[in-house]
Amino acid sequence: MLCVERAGSISQLGRDLGIPQATMSRIVNSSKQLPAEQGQVLTAERLYGVVHDGEWFHVGTPEGLQEAKTYMHLPYAGTTHR
Repeated sequence: MLCVERAGSISQLGRDLGIPQATMSRIVNSSKQLPAEQGQVLTAERLYGVVHDGEWFHVGTPEGLQEAKTYMHLPYAGTTHR
């Protein structure tokens, strides 16, 4: 995870994001992704200059969530969502 590299350690990343070290270690070692729903992704991107260049989906409605789920199950979408 680029954020860990830029922070210097999992512990430092946790401190910067206000996440306990044990929780941060579990996140990094299991999923390799920060939980987007809690805003930590955007905070980490701002702190460490990490750019998200993947797809963005608005999942605040049942239709939007279904669209994202459908897209994520495609072997290769062939086109971008944007």
